[in-house]
Amino acid sequence: MTKDDRLNQLEKQVRGLKELLYGMGTITLVIVIYLLKPGVFFSDITDVIKTRELKVLGEEGGEIVSIGTNTEGHGFITTYNEEGKPLVSIGCNKNDDGSINTYDNKGRRFVSLITDKDGEGNIAIYNKEGERAAAIGINEGRGAIETYNKEGERLVALGATGYDEGSLSTFNKGKMLVGLGSTGDGEGTITTYNKEGTELVGLGTNEPGHG
Repeated sequence: MTKDDRLNQLEKQVRGLKELLYGMGTITLVIVIYLLKPGVFFSDITDVIKTRELKVLGEEGGEIVSIGTNTEGHGFITTYNEEGKPLVSIGCNKNDDGSINTYDNKGRRFVSLITDKDGEGNIAIYNKEGERAAAIGINEGRGAIETYNKEGERLVALGATGYDEGSLSTFNKGKMLVGLGSTGDGEGTITTYNKEGTELVGLGTNEPGHG
């Protein structure tokens, strides 16, 4: 075998080795890409995601969901419409208690689910001016419903007396006008007042149970 024959044979061996290496490299790359696909080797579900704030954007690029903390360091979740107005917010009130607020399409608050300073649950309903119009809550451990005028003054209160019996009161500028309730003995009473809150008429029963 001449020197030229040996060189030609060596060149063929080198070319074959290169082709083999290229082929093995291509196969290895394909396998790696396949294994890195979500759900094949690594799970596409992450157990824990840690971040200070998370924002979800809509198709137009506007913010539609925000998860984070407020200035007091309390967590909150807020959803928005396409105009960026809040629709629902879940967070914490000034008493460090949980709260849920709903809004109309103009961002005006309409309903609030909150806890008062005594730790009792309350639902507040607001008019389009943002003033509280009605409330459902707890008064000294007893259920109560109240309505208000545009100035936020109480108009009607439906609840219970100190004897755990039903009561209904109407008001004008914060002064009671009519009160329907009962005595400690379970007898019904009706009381009317003037605009200064002075009692005018009282209807009820005496000790024998007569009107």
